Amino acid sequence: MKNNIYQFPQGAERQVVKKSINTVKRKRKLGKVGRAIMTGIRWLWFALRITLANMMHIATVTFFAFLHAFKGFIFVIGGLGCIIMYYHLDKHFTAHDNYTIPFFVTLWVMACAGEAITSMLHYAMPFHRLLAVWVREEENSDSHYQGAANDE
Repeated sequence: MKNNIYQFPQGAERQVVKKSINTVKRKRKLGKVGRAIMTGIRWLWFALRITLANMMHIATVTFFAFLHAFKGFIFVIGGLGCIIMYYHLDKHFTAHDNYTIPFFVTLWVMACAGEAITSMLHYAMPFHRLLAVWVREEENSDSHYQGAANDE
């Protein structure tokens, strides 16, 4: 019968065992809390990145859509400004301190290309890729579900 009896620690040895058990419990609990905090921090970091990506995307697309919408107005006003500046600068396109003509020409070219640039921005999503929140099509597709549907 003596073989079935476990000798429990007594006195100082018992305190050491209790302390080690409490240390293990504390580490396990802190590990769970730490993982929860890290998960929250990662979600906040993702939310910040996707918010910034969306804001930059919307601002850029709005800018080019606005330019494209007013390309005729930009052509007329910019053209008149270019003619005035050309004669004001003694028949030169630029001066060392005046880049008005290249600015208006660049603005008009961007206005003409505004629709194509907007389409490219919607397709490529450069800010989402830059901030690593873009989901690739193969990850987002339901192709793995189609195989299961055909197996039935």
